[in-house]
This record gives sequence, C-alpha cells and structure tokens, in this order.
Amino acid sequence: MAGEPAQQPEPDPRPSPLWWGYLALVAVMAALNLADLVTQGSFGSFGAMLLSAALLSHDAICIAGLYAYIRAIPLFVPALWRVMLTLMIARMLVVVSFLAPNLVPWEGSSEQYIALGGLAGLLFWTPMLIILWRLAFRSRHVWDTAPAR
Repeated sequence: MAGEPAQQPEPDPRPSPLWWGYLALVAVMAALNLADLVTQGSFGSFGAMLLSAALLSHDAICIAGLYAYIRAIPLFVPALWRVMLTLMIARMLVVVSFLAPNLVPWEGSSEQYIALGGLAGLLFWTPMLIILWRLAFRSRHVWDTAPAR
C-alpha cells in the first residue's frame, strides 16, 4: 500500500548460544588431539610431523573460523573458507574410505564396532561443515558491510 515502508529482507539471525558450547568442545578436543600426538610420538619422523602439523593447522584455522562466525567477524576471505571446507570434506571422505570397508560383512567384531564408532564420530564435525559453508558462501551475518549490532 501507499505510505507503508518497503519490506527489507531480514538479516541472518544471530548464532545460538549453543555455538559457544560447540566451540569450547571443539577446542578441548583439539587440545586433547595435540596432547595425544605428542605423547604417542607422532612427531618422530619428518613425514608424520608434517602430516600432524598440517592437520593441526587445519583444525586451528577451522576453530578460528567458528569463533569468527559466532562473533560475526569477517575473518580472512571467503575463498580461504572454501578451501577449508573442501579440505574438511576430503578429510571426512578419507576417514570413511578407511573405516567403511571394515563394516562389510557385519560380524560384530571389536574392529567393526571401532569402525562404526569412528564413522559415528564424523557427526561431531557436521556443525563445523555448516559454519565453513556459511563462511565460504558469504553469510550476511558475517560478511555484511553494515556496522555490527
């Protein structure tokens, strides 16, 4: 109608406080992973050290992206988050390719339960995939040029 203000699209909602809990959990898991790598001697050879450093660096950048998303800080550029998203998907596919063949045929062995647990553990990374997707494809919540609320 005439005289009514134009409807503007609603901005992305602020992230739920549950994201802070997820951030804390991911940070604790990354610290435990680092402690495990150090105590198990995963830095013994150059190749193992290089792979461990690459995986830990990827985790650290993803955690920084999660923090940036929660705080609505435009960190780095969307192209970097596309690379991080691609690497996260690749890591998950590698895990699936190693663990899934252990499940067929199902015999109920301890190795199969470990593989099943490892595959179920991939669900833990689903929220990180969502965040990386939002960062990679310019969520208005983060990349909007308007001043922060």
